[in-house]
Amino acid sequence: EAELRSEERPLLGVFDDALEARTLTGSVRYNGPGPLRAAGNFGVRRTDVAATDISIPGVDAGRSVVLGLSGEFRPLKRAASLSWLYEAQTERTPRLQEIYIRIGPEQGEYVWVDSNDDGVIQLEEFVQETTPNEGTYARTYVPSDSLFGIVGVRARARLDLQPRRLIRSPATALAKALAGITSATTIEVTEKNRSTETFDLYALRQSRFRKPGLTLNGRLLLRQTLGYARPGSRLEADVSASRVQSIADLAAGLEERLLSALEGALRYRVSTVVRLRGRLRGEQNRVESESFSSRVFDLRTRSLSVGVDLSPSQRVSIGGGGDLSRVNDRFSERSAVLVKLPIEMRYQSAGKYQLSGRFELANVSLTGSATGLAEFELTDGRGAGTSTLWSLVGQWALNNNLRASLAYDGRAPAAAPVIHTMRMQLSAIF
Repeated sequence: EAELRSEERPLLGVFDDALEARTLTGSVRYNGPGPLRAAGNFGVRRTDVAATDISIPGVDAGRSVVLGLSGEFRPLKRAASLSWLYEAQTERTPRLQEIYIRIGPEQGEYVWVDSNDDGVIQLEEFVQETTPNEGTYARTYVPSDSLFGIVGVRARARLDLQPRRLIRSPATALAKALAGITSATTIEVTEKNRSTETFDLYALRQSRFRKPGLTLNGRLLLRQTLGYARPGSRLEADVSASRVQSIADLAAGLEERLLSALEGALRYRVSTVVRLRGRLRGEQNRVESESFSSRVFDLRTRSLSVGVDLSPSQRVSIGGGGDLSRVNDRFSERSAVLVKLPIEMRYQSAGKYQLSGRFELANVSLTGSATGLAEFELTDGRGAGTSTLWSLVGQWALNNNLRASLAYDGRAPAAAPVIHTMRMQLSAIF
């Protein structure tokens, strides 16, 4: 499809030729009988601005390109599944400013903690809520007045493997082991970049991505998971590795983040009533901010979690255990040791109601000083000292048309008043 558009705008008190834009767009789709599905679209626009001493707001001469590709490929009886998405375009976008809006506990996810006791709200004093419905602020980003010409790219690919779809009747030990394995690999890239090397950005050349001074917003996600859960086996295992690297050039300054984690989990069913579980996790959480000292840290976490789940009947289940974590900050002399003892209970009656409760006793030994986001991450939102958390969630089917729900959470920090939050809801279906 082709389009030619000419515009006249008031210049110096009279209407005159302002711009001429030529646009070419198209799309293609393949949806055959085989394992491949694919779709694509493209658009190219050339804009010529009339020669004048007065600029036209929001309009630049030049060429803009929009490109989109998506699809999936599922060969080998769907034992392998590959999906992808690619979007790229040239655009004008503003630098964003981080702000927090008070909207109440219904949608809020952040709380304000006056770290320096000056009574003045500051950006670095906002942290995420520890318990649901506790936050009364929402974080958002508003655009500034200045616009930048950028190339925006978003790409995602995911590969899932399920060998059991190829093994109909596993007879050997190797075949049985392969039948229980699942794998998922995810790669995701987003970038808004001011570089003039547009071809490198469209081609996803990572050496051009996440560059201070050029990138307005960029993110790279790598995730790999492996699972083992063979039918009839008492043992289940999961291993996952992830890495998220991001950079944001905000109005308050540059902020870079890196979050990587390696985790392994085991679950063993002793009987129909008892199941054991354990988890090991190593994590790096690094944040570097030009403007906020509480957002400068490099936390290395090592944690061990063990527990047992009891299911004496279909209505009742109880779980308990313990978590031990040690966190060190490579950027400063501060560390924390966390011990958490959670207990969870569930009671349900099919089609009538469901109740679940949780109680946690936590102790955090903090060495060194920390405020804001650094303290929240060091202590996992619990704060230094001994604290308790508890919650109760209930859902009831009063009749064929009425449903009721209740969510209550409580938290008793070591050096702050007890916090209670509760939410009730009644819905009718006709």
